[in-house]
Amino acid sequence: MNRTTTSETEIIVGALSFTAVVSFMSEEEAQFEIRECVGASLLRAIDQASDADVARALLERSDMRFRLKYILGAWPAEDEDEDPYEIDAEQSDASSEAIALPFQPTAPDILSSDLRSYVARIRTLAEQCRAAFEANEKKARSTY
Repeated sequence: MNRTTTSETEIIVGALSFTAVVSFMSEEEAQFEIRECVGASLLRAIDQASDADVARALLERSDMRFRLKYILGAWPAEDEDEDPYEIDAEQSDASSEAIALPFQPTAPDILSSDLRSYVARIRTLAEQCRAAFEANEKKARSTY
């Protein structure tokens, strides 16, 4: 079952002609939501969750009212069930005629790469936070 992003809706019934209005959140509201997403993902990283869990916390708020995944893309699925030795019929036909072409990354490839770098940055920040916290705890214990 898929969920949908919710928004406030107002329906005015009256005359035969009608108009529609679309409201977007303010820049301040968007910044707040993004900070909440980054904070949630940072907490997951501090708890040493998997990269997929850290990314999920970054990309989707628990209330599902704001989703960065619509902008940043989804975390790439790990296809562990596939047989690494299986040869695709299209691939085997094409390989006999193929000419080596340079790799051209697609938009999903670029988004996936960007998202992986964001999760790596969050992990780095989480380690810095953990180290600072542990240093403060050690310092506090030594003063008492």
